[in-house]
Amino acid sequence: MDVARLREDVAALHDRLEAAQAASALPDTPGGHDALHGLVVRARLGAAQG
Repeated sequence: MDVARLREDVAALHDRLEAAQAASALPDTPGGHDALHGLVVRARLGAAQG
């Protein structure tokens, strides 16, 4: 195993990930938690009512 090559590859992949994250239109934190919670509650209540 070429440790130097492995370090270079990891550094290059890290750089690509950082660039992709910077270019991404996705928010830094996920949203929609309340909407998802409401959906799950409605689904469970609907299943319970049969």
